[in-house]
Amino acid sequence: MRGDGASAKLSQCPCEVEQQRADALCVVKSCIDVTVGEVVTIAVSAPVAAATFAVPKALARGAFWIVVDKPAGVRCTPSSRDPGNDLTTQLGMAPAHRLDRFTSGCLLLTDERGTARAFDLAFRAHSITKTYVAVVEGRVLRDQFVIDAPLGRDPRSRIHGKVGVDAAGVAASTWVEVLARADDRTLLRLRPRTGRRHQLRAHLAHIGHPIVGDLLYGRDERQFVRWQRGQPIEVPSGIEPGRHLLHAHSLAFREPMTAASIEVEAPWPADFGFVTPI
Repeated sequence: MRGDGASAKLSQCPCEVEQQRADALCVVKSCIDVTVGEVVTIAVSAPVAAATFAVPKALARGAFWIVVDKPAGVRCTPSSRDPGNDLTTQLGMAPAHRLDRFTSGCLLLTDERGTARAFDLAFRAHSITKTYVAVVEGRVLRDQFVIDAPLGRDPRSRIHGKVGVDAAGVAASTWVEVLARADDRTLLRLRPRTGRRHQLRAHLAHIGHPIVGDLLYGRDERQFVRWQRGQPIEVPSGIEPGRHLLHAHSLAFREPMTAASIEVEAPWPADFGFVTPI
């Protein structure tokens, strides 16, 4: 805080903050102003509990980066709902991109600022190729096509953070290829040409083929609400509640320090049902 008597904000931190005033002792949030001369006591919270998941398998690594096989159900970044139970905390590295909690597969993490910046620029320039596989509901008839549909907040949903196709939204493009068909499911290979939040899930729901197990973008979002509340829900056989059959199958990029071409593939997910890998 500045020493000229001006107000300052308390930085956000995972602790309980108490402000000692002349007339009272009160709990202060990070958004409350404090002024020079006031005494602030910080009570540090208990250490974060150990993770409930095993350290994921390393698929490739460099001097300041690693690609791991992220399990479905594991968060990439910290959450107040489940502190410490995420890859950032447990590995001490920051994701260079995001995978949804219940998406599995290749996740790139870094532990050095320059490397993180290089990967960020590469993602923005679309020079990193991400390939996904997904199992969707129904039979997709076209063998190969592109979904070009802008995305924004879904005005038809009451769920915060859900996106949907919106003419006023941001441009979003997904390349799609059919790999196999079953009676009521289709296995797809996907390459996002843009990197929007929930892009693959929202695009596939938009064309009438939501990802199997996707509670948020499935045919009845009330299933997602019930699951969040801990209420019983219906899920496809062989799939854990919350799991959607979306897998980050491969990453291809240039190593920031050596410019060497790196291609990484994650093992085929056991819960997909289509047993023949690509």
